[in-house]
Amino acid sequence: DQEKQKLTQSLKKSKVNVAETRRKLKIPNKTLWGKIKRLEISLDKIRRECKDEEKKAFIKALKELEGNVSAVSLRLKTSKRTLYKKIKEYGLIDTLQEIRKNQKEEERQKRIMKIWDAFLETGLNKRLMAEYLGISKKLVSIWLSKHPLSEIIDENIDKLLTDLRQGILSEINRLQKEPVSENELSRVKTQIIAEKTFERDSIFSQAM
Repeated sequence: DQEKQKLTQSLKKSKVNVAETRRKLKIPNKTLWGKIKRLEISLDKIRRECKDEEKKAFIKALKELEGNVSAVSLRLKTSKRTLYKKIKEYGLIDTLQEIRKNQKEEERQKRIMKIWDAFLETGLNKRLMAEYLGISKKLVSIWLSKHPLSEIIDENIDKLLTDLRQGILSEINRLQKEPVSENELSRVKTQIIAEKTFERDSIFSQAM
């Protein structure tokens, strides 16, 4: 019934505030209650549905905004005090704690991979790592104390091996498609000659 559906939606929008619904529909209070009774509209049911929808909205906002209560209160246009009250009312304290715990773990994993990337690029040189990461040497030391490279390797060995394999295959593919340049060949040739010369001179010096 369209009349029932329209009135139900109006009551939902006002969160079952009958006085507000009456003002929006511009009908007398007696007429509104008469319609509610005639159309057999359950106000308790609408209240439950409103609470369920509000709870879902809170959970969605908490997840999307990573448990940031200030940001959630702004999105939902409610005060932090009211938000905390609703979180307690809807039994979302554990949900909030879990979201924050997951957020910390995500941040930890991001930090670990940054350390690993910096190590691959610069070696275990704190000054170079600090420049690569755009942070202070002191902070690099703190990060390494919390996440030693040995632990990073143990925790991420599968990913690291996969990345290494992909890197090698990518380089092989590049070499197959792009022939080695004359400059590269010349550089390698010079390096080999230098190594052989050094090896020969070392043997000669030992003989002397």
